[in-house]
Amino acid sequence: MKRAVLLFAVISSLIFGGVSFAAVKAGAACTKAGATSVVSNRKFTCIKSGKKLVWDKGVVVKTNKPVAQPTPSPSPSEEMQLNYGPTPVTKVLDPKYPKHGDKCLVLNSPDVVGYNNRGELVDLMCNGGNYTPKPESMNPFKVDQTTGEILNQNSKSKVPGPDASGMSTYWLDSKEIAARYVSTISNTSELSSVSQCKIQDASAAGEKLENPQKHFVSGFGLYKERAPLTRTPVIQFLTVDFPDLQGKRKPAEDLKSVTDFLGKFWSTQTTDGIKLEFRIPDSYIRMPKNVTDYALNVDFFSGKWSNTTSFNYVREVVKIADSQIDFSQVDVMVVAVPAEVTRSQIAAFVAESSEAGLGQGFDTAEKRIMNTLIMAGPVGTPNFELLNWAHELGHNFGLTDIRNTLNVAAQDSSDLGIYDLMNSMRAPELLAWNRFILGILKDNQVRCVSSGVTTHFIRPVEMQSTDPKLIVIPTGKYKAIAVESRRGIGFDATLQSSSEGVIVYEIDTTIPYNLSPMKIVPRVGSTDKQWRTDSALKVGDSVTTQGWKVSVIESGDYGDVVKVERA
Repeated sequence: MKRAVLLFAVISSLIFGGVSFAAVKAGAACTKAGATSVVSNRKFTCIKSGKKLVWDKGVVVKTNKPVAQPTPSPSPSEEMQLNYGPTPVTKVLDPKYPKHGDKCLVLNSPDVVGYNNRGELVDLMCNGGNYTPKPESMNPFKVDQTTGEILNQNSKSKVPGPDASGMSTYWLDSKEIAARYVSTISNTSELSSVSQCKIQDASAAGEKLENPQKHFVSGFGLYKERAPLTRTPVIQFLTVDFPDLQGKRKPAEDLKSVTDFLGKFWSTQTTDGIKLEFRIPDSYIRMPKNVTDYALNVDFFSGKWSNTTSFNYVREVVKIADSQIDFSQVDVMVVAVPAEVTRSQIAAFVAESSEAGLGQGFDTAEKRIMNTLIMAGPVGTPNFELLNWAHELGHNFGLTDIRNTLNVAAQDSSDLGIYDLMNSMRAPELLAWNRFILGILKDNQVRCVSSGVTTHFIRPVEMQSTDPKLIVIPTGKYKAIAVESRRGIGFDATLQSSSEGVIVYEIDTTIPYNLSPMKIVPRVGSTDKQWRTDSALKVGDSVTTQGWKVSVIESGDYGDVVKVERA
C-alpha cells in the first residue's frame, strides 16, 4: 500500500507541480513564474529577474518527523530474536527460567523448565555443564507456554504438574483397585521366612567400623536414639524471633503449610496411618540478640559452615524456652522462626541426629533431645521447601541419604534416579525397603525369596493397601535385591508413564555414608543414566542381576505380577 501511495505522489508532482526538467537550483532558468519545487528540504520559487525567469535562493522546509516511542519491557529481562518466521520477532524472556546454554551443575541438576533457542518453554536437562533441551527419545515433559507449568502426561487431567524445580507436593488419592490378574501366585509356604530378608545395616551391626556415622541406616538396626514412626511421634516446635526479625502472626499460622504437609506425607507412608503430633507455642519467644548476631548466614554447602555455630544457637534457644516447655515426651525438637526469615539471615537448614555414644544432643530439664531440626530461610520453590522439611525429618527417623553426597555442592542422585524422598524428591514416595526398615511396612507385606521359581503380586507402594508391596531376595549378610511397584498416585502423582511400573534395585549396607547404598537395575534399553526416568519394567520386560532374573508378566492400575527365578 505504501508503494502505491508513493508512486501516486510522484505522478502527481509530474502532472501538477509545473516542474522543469532542468536542474532546480538557485539562479537556474525556470519556465513559469510562481512555480515551486522542493529539493533536499529546500523550497525554490520561480521568479522574474530582469527579463528572465529563474529559481530564487529557496527557503528551508521544516518537516515534522514522528518520534519513535521506545517499547517498554520488564526489567531485568532478556530478549531473544526468533528467526523462524518471515520477519524476525523479538520475544521478552522471563528471567526466572534458564535458557539453552546456561551453566548447570553436572551432578546435581534435575530437569527444569526453561527456554530453547526458539524462545519456547521446554524440558531442559543438564548436559556436560550446560542446559540443553531434552531429546524426544528420552520422553521430555511438556510445558504450558502461558503458565510455565509442566503438563502431566498420565491423562490425570486434574493433577497439576510439578513446579519449575520439577517437584510437586500434590497428593492423588490412591484407593485400592480390585486386582484382575490371571497368574497363579506362589503360596507363602513356597517363600522364605521374612526374617531372612531383614538385611542388617553393617554399621549398626558393628562390622563397618570405618564408617564414622552412628545415626543413619540403610538396613535393619535403627539406632535407639532415632524418633520412632511406629507410634505417634511428638514434634515440639521452639518458635523464636529477634529484635530485627519479629513475628507478625501466630507461630501456628506461619507453620501451617509445613505441619499440614509433614503430617500428610509421613502418615501416608505408613501402613497404619500413624499421625504426627505437632506442639507449637502460642507466641514467639524473643531472643536477646539480633538474628544477624548469631552468625547463621553461612550456607551448609559452602564449605565454611560450622556445626558449632548452629548448635550454640540451639542451646541458647533451649535455655530460654526450657522453663515454658515440657520435653518429657518430645521425640523431635524444631527451632523455628517467622515466615519472613531470609536465606541471608539463616542459611543452613540442619537436621541433627545425635549419637549417644559421643555424648551429643541438647539437654533440657526433662531429658536430652537427640533429634533436632533448625529452620532456615527459603532457597527454592514452595514445593522444594516443603519436601526438604520432610526429607530432613526423615533423617530424624533414622533414614540415610541415598544419593552420593561426597561433594556437598554437586550431589549425585544417578544411582537411584528420581525415586525416594531421601534421594531426589522428584518421586518422593519412600522406597518399600525404607518403609520396611522403619517398621511402617509390615512383615506380611514383604515376600522373601531365596530359592526356586516364584510368582508374586505386589501393590504399588503409593497405594493405601495392606497387600504385599515388596519382594526381597537376600544375596548376602548385608546385601539384597528389592523389587517394588510404582504408579503416578499418592505423592508420586506427577510420575510420568515411563517411570511407572516395576523397579528393581540392589541394596548393599556396607557402602559407607556419603555414597548410595541402593542402585537401580534399569530395564534393557534404558537411556536416562542420570535420573533413571525410563528404568521401570513393563509387561514382558526382565532384568538379571546377581544371578537372579526378575520378569513382569502382568500389570495394571492395581499393581504388577512378577516372576522371580535363578538366572
